[in-house]
Amino acid sequence: MKTLTIKSFCLVILCFALNISLQGQSCNNAIPLECGTIISSNNIISGSRFNRNSFSDCYNGTSSFNGNDVLYRVTVPKASITNVRLSGLSKDLDLFLFQCTSNQLRCFFASTKSGNSDESVNVTLPVDNITFYILVDGFDI
Repeated sequence: MKTLTIKSFCLVILCFALNISLQGQSCNNAIPLECGTIISSNNIISGSRFNRNSFSDCYNGTSSFNGNDVLYRVTVPKASITNVRLSGLSKDLDLFLFQCTSNQLRCFFASTKSGNSDESVNVTLPVDNITFYILVDGFDI
């Protein structure tokens, strides 16, 4: 029998009311977060910079995702199981995780529940000092 040992645990909680400002889609424009950060915010004035084409690696549905969005960057210092949660929603927001190479974002996980249901992602990060990006995107709002 194998035992799974988790070196550390990183928890990033995003608590959104609705729709923060982001300029462009480059990795450099992401808002930095640290493990354990709790955010209470909205994406009302951010504009829509991402759409269904941005998520082709992790989403194959028909929603256009033309709503406002905001991008965050997290560097996890230790290999871990990381939980990202979006809760307390007043509108339909969705959660996407990206990696960045050559300043290009590639989606590797999506949580796209309908309505204002909480969104949650658990991802195993196998090595130390991994940086990933969290996109909170409005579903056509």
